Amino acid sequence: MSLEFLEKGFGQLEENQKKVLKWIVFGLLGFLYFAYLIYGLVRHFHEAVPLLVITLLVVGYSLAKYVINRWGDEWKKIFKESKCMETSNQQKKVLRWAMYFFLVVFLLVMIAATGVFHSWIREPRRMVSVLGLIVMLSTSLLCSRHPTKIRWRTVFWGVYLQIFFGVLILRTRLGFEFFQWIGKEVEAFLNYTTVGATFVFGPQDLALRSFLFEILPVIIFTSAMFALFYHLGLMQIVISAFAFIMHHTMGVSGAESFGAASNVFVGCSTAPLAIKPYLNDFTTSEMHSLMVGGLATIAGSVLAIYIKFGVSAAHLLSASIMSAPASLVVAKMFIPEVDKPKTANHAVVSDCGKKSKNCFEALYNGAIDGLKICGYIIANILTILCVLALINNILQWLGELADIEGLSFQLICRYLLYPLAWILGTDPEDCMEVAELIGIKTFLNEYIAYEYLSTYIRENTITSRSQIIVTYAICGFSHVGSIGVLLGGLAPLVPDRLSEISSLCVRALVSACIACFMTACVAGFLYDEGRRYHGGSPEDFTTAPPF
Repeated sequence: MSLEFLEKGFGQLEENQKKVLKWIVFGLLGFLYFAYLIYGLVRHFHEAVPLLVITLLVVGYSLAKYVINRWGDEWKKIFKESKCMETSNQQKKVLRWAMYFFLVVFLLVMIAATGVFHSWIREPRRMVSVLGLIVMLSTSLLCSRHPTKIRWRTVFWGVYLQIFFGVLILRTRLGFEFFQWIGKEVEAFLNYTTVGATFVFGPQDLALRSFLFEILPVIIFTSAMFALFYHLGLMQIVISAFAFIMHHTMGVSGAESFGAASNVFVGCSTAPLAIKPYLNDFTTSEMHSLMVGGLATIAGSVLAIYIKFGVSAAHLLSASIMSAPASLVVAKMFIPEVDKPKTANHAVVSDCGKKSKNCFEALYNGAIDGLKICGYIIANILTILCVLALINNILQWLGELADIEGLSFQLICRYLLYPLAWILGTDPEDCMEVAELIGIKTFLNEYIAYEYLSTYIRENTITSRSQIIVTYAICGFSHVGSIGVLLGGLAPLVPDRLSEISSLCVRALVSACIACFMTACVAGFLYDEGRRYHGGSPEDFTTAPPF
């Protein structure tokens, strides 16, 4: 009887004082956490700095979100009604051009301060990459469906963001060390895959195992963790922040920028799910830019494969991020916006992706999705390698009939794409190899291209500069086989627009390739031998950077 009374009493107390108890529990946990953080900083300051940074970011985001939710609407109303905002169109135009002038000067000063101009004088061949960037933009203009409708604001900001990120990552100590740290943490994170893979496949050295046992467990683990981060809301915060920047600078619609930002992390087949309710109302230009963004970037789960191949994690991360604004630039030049997007004035759109009920379901769904990706990769690589062997045998037979020795698909790519490799700024002695990798990536897939690249890196066949340029150039899903993946991901969501999507596929593929090449050009004229990654693993600056 007494137990029933106590249970009833505690139940009523919890019901009446639920909010108070909640704040007490969270307050106690918060106090214990900050006490632990302070103790860690006092005892082991350097090791605790990452935890301090994460804590400050979480606290700052929470405070900003609270302030915006509490007083955001009132501030917007006051801001709009303020007389200081009543400016004429002429004044707005002057202010806009003044801002552009300031930003250009700021970037030029940043470039000069980091020694880029000095590097160009010392190594004039870097200017070839600048020429390559101009060629890529000119090609996009010539292929435009409506050249007179191109919004040059989008082009300016897209190129600006690319170069800014490039200078930050490749030319400054702060950016270099930040991405170096992220790259090392990602590599350490991926090493946890060894524990599960060893249990499943045996305790032998995984480095001696096949592609199936060494690489594919990484995809399953990474996919599961991404699903967990998505369930916890961490991915939405990063994606929304990235989308917010692109919307307010490049002037693209909210749903469009959110889709482009999602492509960087979750890939072309999953990103459309996050904006599913908006897809039916997408304009042709928006649909095209979504497709280009999916092909010009790579998913975080697949990124793990290339890191395992020995390619620099930091450069892979920066390449995927830099290609996002580049994809919008090329997409909006190929098919400019001629209609009014539904979310044109919305900086943030609601995330409509599939939600899990708890963390365990999120991990389960992510692991299953990773397993599906593994199946696709196995079937894709197996088929492509078989077809490549067949093609090479046929070409070799045809070559022998014409007294041409060693004729193969790779050899044809080397000669046909040599001018493209050169215009990207590749060292002349490496243009053949880089052209081969670009051809393999475009007509076969990027997995095989990165596997070839890893061999070149291990054997030091090509220079560090060429390694960096080709790493950026082939960092994307822009190959012929991805058209099927793209159609398979979009068609079920908007079945009434299948014919329109199908007609955009080839344009989207070409646009995505150009976007990746633009990113490679930026890396080509900014990369410096004195600030480089040796092989596939990050090293410190061999010469002190300006910042």
